[in-house]
Amino acid sequence: MSGPKVLPALVLALCAACGGGSTSPDAGPGGPDAPPVACPDPASAFSWPVPTGPIDVPAHDSWKGEVSTTDPFFSSSSFSGDEPTWIKFSVLLRDPTRVYFQDSSALRFHYEFASAHLPPLAGMTPAQFDAVSLHAAGQEVVLGAVLVPPAASGVRELGVQLVGLDAYHPQFVKTIFDLVVSKVLAPAGTRALYLPVTEQARCAAEAQAWFEANGVPLGTADRWGDGNACYAPGWAVGRLVRSTAATIDAEYLAGAITADDIVLLADAAPAEVPPIAGLLTLAASTPNSHTAILAQAYGMPFSYLRLPEVAARADALVGRTVVIGTRTEWFDSRACEVTLIDVTDVPSADLAAIRALKRVPVLAYPAKVARGAIAVDVDDVGRSDARTVGGKAANYGLLRDVIPAAAPEAVALTFDLWDAFLDQVVPGGGTLRAAIGARLAPHRWPPDMLALDADLDALRAQIRTGATFSPAQAQAIAAALAGFDPSRRLRFRSSTNVEDGDTFVGAGLYDSFTGCLADDLDDDAVGPSACDPTEPDEQGALRAIQRTYASFYRRNAVLERLRRGVDEAEVGMAVLVTYSYPDATEAANGVATFTRHGEVGFAWDTVVMVTQVGATSVANPADGSTPEVVELGLGTSSQTATLRAGSSLLPLGANVLTWDQDYFAFAALFDQVADAWGVGTFTLDFEYKLLTSGQLIVKQVRAVPPPDTTVDVTPYLAHAPTRLCVYQGESSDVFAIHHAKSRWELDSKNTWLTPAAQAQSLLAGLDATVHDGAGARVQQAGAPDSFAGFTHGVAGEVLTDTLRIGTAPGRFVLSADITPRVARNERPVQTLGEQWLSLGVTWDTPRWVLDWNGLPAQRREDQVPLTSRCPDDPLDITGLPHVERTVTVGPITVQTAYYWPKPPRGPIAGYTAPLVRWDETTITGLTASPITLRGYWSQSYRPAHHNFGAEYIFEPGLEDGLPPAVLAELVAADVRALYVREDLDATMLIIGLDGTLRAVP
Repeated sequence: MSGPKVLPALVLALCAACGGGSTSPDAGPGGPDAPPVACPDPASAFSWPVPTGPIDVPAHDSWKGEVSTTDPFFSSSSFSGDEPTWIKFSVLLRDPTRVYFQDSSALRFHYEFASAHLPPLAGMTPAQFDAVSLHAAGQEVVLGAVLVPPAASGVRELGVQLVGLDAYHPQFVKTIFDLVVSKVLAPAGTRALYLPVTEQARCAAEAQAWFEANGVPLGTADRWGDGNACYAPGWAVGRLVRSTAATIDAEYLAGAITADDIVLLADAAPAEVPPIAGLLTLAASTPNSHTAILAQAYGMPFSYLRLPEVAARADALVGRTVVIGTRTEWFDSRACEVTLIDVTDVPSADLAAIRALKRVPVLAYPAKVARGAIAVDVDDVGRSDARTVGGKAANYGLLRDVIPAAAPEAVALTFDLWDAFLDQVVPGGGTLRAAIGARLAPHRWPPDMLALDADLDALRAQIRTGATFSPAQAQAIAAALAGFDPSRRLRFRSSTNVEDGDTFVGAGLYDSFTGCLADDLDDDAVGPSACDPTEPDEQGALRAIQRTYASFYRRNAVLERLRRGVDEAEVGMAVLVTYSYPDATEAANGVATFTRHGEVGFAWDTVVMVTQVGATSVANPADGSTPEVVELGLGTSSQTATLRAGSSLLPLGANVLTWDQDYFAFAALFDQVADAWGVGTFTLDFEYKLLTSGQLIVKQVRAVPPPDTTVDVTPYLAHAPTRLCVYQGESSDVFAIHHAKSRWELDSKNTWLTPAAQAQSLLAGLDATVHDGAGARVQQAGAPDSFAGFTHGVAGEVLTDTLRIGTAPGRFVLSADITPRVARNERPVQTLGEQWLSLGVTWDTPRWVLDWNGLPAQRREDQVPLTSRCPDDPLDITGLPHVERTVTVGPITVQTAYYWPKPPRGPIAGYTAPLVRWDETTITGLTASPITLRGYWSQSYRPAHHNFGAEYIFEPGLEDGLPPAVLAELVAADVRALYVREDLDATMLIIGLDGTLRAVP
């Protein structure tokens, strides 16, 4: 198994249950909202649940009893090749000696296969099949899947999943696990893991110690993820603090965490986080969660640190002041780069100036105004009416105008009603408005959190229960809602004038509630609810409105208004009223981001749909489930749909919606809304539902404010020791790479990259090691001006430091191609190692090389790029392509082995791989005994384009620990190095002690 690792999101999708969800033949009753039950104790007595004996299953080309990890029966969710493959299997409990691996490319669901080819299950209906496969009582067959990392990943693992809605006894799991693994033919050294599906995960975690002790290591398919995950790009500066999803809120209240801190969570992000500078997690979160949407709006970096080395660096920086940056590549939104820079030692004045670049701007919003009515039909409002009905209701008016069949009728309760409610006289005298003002008046940014929280608790309680609508107001509300069926539940959705605008989203800051108008219209206050008999108490509409009003004073909402300078007298809560859709009527729900690319000559829209089955929340799932992610491309002449991740509540191979009709049907609705929204480039956020009746519902649209990309920020260079080596890639020839082979330890200054700073060296000190071309290394350290011949130069955006190093026979020029300005949304703090750095050398005497015609020639100048990834740095080689080459010319054979980096994705896929690490090189026939080289100095590599061949120079005299006798033998034979080229016609030349090249005898 060698090649690129899987996409992070898709890997999560493949860790999917094969039960639940009505969109596939494997469907069965779901379990995410079921109350937890006691987990089986692994130490408890266990016996096989049914009698056993041989079962005759006729051979058929749809199944095999054993498979290899490359068997064509394995299936995948896409054709990209960078995703896991999987094969489904069945084990009949009455014959637990055999495994039936089905052709999962042709038969994607267990039911399709088992009901046709396993005699004990033949002819069963889906319901009957569920009854004997998903629950412990009456179970006759256990279903599962084997997952294998992408074939090119190099990760020698496989995962086993077992389907079931009831927790399996650990000893039962071990029995099936061992049986299945024994039937899979995998490369030597392949490690098998148990990957519990959603319904099994909690109990498997409780028994993890037992599993590990009994040879069943646990894992998740997320371990095969390729890199970190960026939920929100951006940058931040602050103290890095450690917390958890369960404790962050209490720590914020206590002042242990502040709005200026960057938080490292040991787990996934909670449904909501208080205002902080940045968020890093050590467990995957949900795309398009409210936390992610708000982070995008704030420009707050939010990333999951999947890579162990990045997580370890973050952990080591806890307690330090850091700058973090998260960004995705333009060509691949799944490629996430996370940068952490320690700025604890940056001068306080500079640090204050860096913080000022991240200061939250004052919020622009339309001040509320009276409409002259407490309610209005949403058909009569548009986006410009946010000042009277709030952003959510105003945007819904656009949905009603453009896609009325998908956006059912609605009413907006205006700010007139809000203001009238606040003007009521409360017990003790004075108005509710005055009481609110008195509670909020003492609080400024940053507030005393405990005092603010206490005041807000009191305010919300007063609005919910201490205040009330007057009889006249209640009558007016009933009249405004008369167009709705009073016996159906209504949803009262928050719609403020400080959210869902062009500059701020506010997702998740406010709450919405469900109410029943009939409960307000009857003659009593006694339940059950007239709209839902299962509710023991009345759930009146007035009660729901007051609860929605109270959410205007939720802590995070008020904090955001405080820090953004919002005038409380200008803002308020309107309400969007629609029918509520009971959970049982939802087939699916989701959130989508729609980007209209308005560039001239580029007619293309992209849509990312994050969808989950039923009513299980996409934004903030309570059960730990992961949603499906589908990316659509919409052009004038073509459309594409790509599955990025599958729902963990569905079987492998199943989709939440009908593929691909439903996805494009929703996209067509989004496209119509975008046409009416405006022109140019913009991004919209949609919430949608698919009802069990088949109706498509678009319940919300809002703009995702674009970042400020004005390029006018002078970057700051932060002091950071930088270790550099010569880059062994396609950029220069192998002679330059070998002649200029060097190592540099650079100590940069803390400085703004102003023209004045650029006029001086950016280095506070350096430690350079080069080799002299005669088999010896030369090293010198000190301040730049302590080196002989030191000069500094500026040529446009390129800064140069020229110097001589000890006795080395040449003049060395370090060049840094800097970025003099960055955009306002880009990380302004940089390190020297992030600049494009190169090394030029002018030799005192010419050196022998091969020219472009392959003929010996002499030159005095070499130019090579430098890289911070040195071949002898510690490196996790798991999954890296291992290259082995053998070249023989005459009596000499060179066997070399080394590593390339993981292949990239996107338009740069198919690039030319550089060397990242040497394994070793063995040279036989040159000396009496073989020579083995492992070091950086003695081996040089330069790839041909697209790696169609390579050139090497091997100089044994530069290898540490070379036996003196071998060195003497080489000197006696006038051999300094070997030049090797491997392509269609192998070439090998001997480089003599004087640098001349000659043929191998």
